[in-house]
Amino acid sequence: SDDPEDLIETARNMLALSSEEQFFLGMHAGLHYGRVLMQGKNLFGSTITVASRLMSLAGRSEVIASAEFLGKLPRSKQADFVR
Repeated sequence: SDDPEDLIETARNMLALSSEEQFFLGMHAGLHYGRVLMQGKNLFGSTITVASRLMSLAGRSEVIASAEFLGKLPRSKQADFVR
């Protein structure tokens, strides 16, 4: 999806479902917004690189979003996401 609100909901659902599983590995995510290049089933570009780097900074059961990503959300949703 290219809708930031859908992406946040998906990340939250994945984290919630994975935390309910006793033997499931901990999840973390990085969210960034921008152009993505697609070749076959592979995604490339700086947007993917930034999201990957954000993910590497996220702790277990944590989602980190870039300013660009948060800027695509309505202000009311930004406050819900930033903690």
